[in-house]
Amino acid sequence: MKREAEKARREERARQRAAANATMKGKRETIQELSRLKQSGMAGTEYAEYLNMINTHRNENITRLYKGYADNINSVSKTSSGGVYYPAENRLNFDYPKYSDMNKYGTLAHEYGHFFDSQVSFSNLTFNEMEAVRKATGLDRSFPNVASSSDAFLAALRKDKQHIRDILTAEAKADLAAHNASNGVQDAIDGLFPKSRIRWGHGEKYYNRKYSAVESMDRMIGGTRKKDLQQVYKDLGLDASNQAKTKVICRQYETASEAWANIMSAEVCGGESLEYVKKYLPNSYETMLEILKGVN
Repeated sequence: MKREAEKARREERARQRAAANATMKGKRETIQELSRLKQSGMAGTEYAEYLNMINTHRNENITRLYKGYADNINSVSKTSSGGVYYPAENRLNFDYPKYSDMNKYGTLAHEYGHFFDSQVSFSNLTFNEMEAVRKATGLDRSFPNVASSSDAFLAALRKDKQHIRDILTAEAKADLAAHNASNGVQDAIDGLFPKSRIRWGHGEKYYNRKYSAVESMDRMIGGTRKKDLQQVYKDLGLDASNQAKTKVICRQYETASEAWANIMSAEVCGGESLEYVKKYLPNSYETMLEILKGVN
């Protein structure tokens, strides 16, 4: 009887520990205040709405990301002239979209995405391609180690390039053009495929600026940076048989940066923009979700 009673007590203690662990695991991290955002000039009700959206987000890694890092930005400002993140100054401006079929906080979440990409280190990422590119070009500041330029995210984006090529019919283009919520996907198309902008995108000059920096260095001080960059891509098994193709590959770094911010915005805000991301950028989306698991 004593043995049975002791066994019953042990089992009860085990059940209590399991219940306590389950309770602890079920507790979400919550953010009491995003002080930089609170001071941005946005209305108090809007600030509360955004904070609640982050605190109750279905993806707890989003909450952890904002809780751990959002207030490491120097300033956040509500403006009336669009959105931008300035990495050198570590500050962002945001505005509300002018179209009703776009999420009110999409631009804000996008610029936070750039901030997180620039300032947060995620575990288990490698940057072999970036290291080779920096060695070939000497342009360390142009090719930083950020999440969007990690080997994993670049590989995913290149898979999505082929995926988009396979499904981007005339009907698909018409659907994208008709829906402003697809702006993030349209921006990726603009970056991945030269001179293929539908309605939304950053444009040719923007997406070519890293390659332009390489060209400028060759013109200014001589050297073989373009050829050395081309060889890096050949060594990676990419199609860089000429400089035109080398340029297309090089523009993928700016594309990856914008894709990261656009996917982050879609993940934070949800809705139609997220559905477009899942349809056209499924590999990049899943890879970003995996990377976010490594937030400390």
